[in-house]
Amino acid sequence: MKRVRLPDSLLESHLIGTVRTLFRDDERLMYFFFHHMKGTLRLPPAELLRDARELSRSERILVQIGLDYWSDSGGAKLPDILDHLDDENLLAVIRSILRKREMDLYVTLREERSCFD
Repeated sequence: MKRVRLPDSLLESHLIGTVRTLFRDDERLMYFFFHHMKGTLRLPPAELLRDARELSRSERILVQIGLDYWSDSGGAKLPDILDHLDDENLLAVIRSILRKREMDLYVTLREERSCFD
C-alpha cells in the first residue's frame, strides 16, 4: 500500500486550527502558544509548560492538551480535564477532538484511494 503524505504546511495548518478550536479563538492563549509570525510553537514544549504556571488551572490544562496535539508533549491527564474544566472549556476540548479526527479521517481516505491509483 502506497502511503500518502500530506504536506507539512497542511498538517500544521490543521493542527493550528485544532488548537484554535481548543482555545476557543482566545487571542491571548494563541499568542501564548504560537510564535506570532510563524506556524510554530513560541517556545519549546517544556518552556511553554513552565510559563503556563502563570495561567489559570483551566488554561494550563488547555495548553497541555494543545501540546499533546502538537507534539505529544503536554502530559494532559483525563482526571484533570474532567475535574477542573468548566462546561465551556470541556466542550471546546470535545470540539477540538472532533476537528483533529476530521483530519485523521481525511488522511485515511486519501491513503485508501491511493491504493487504487
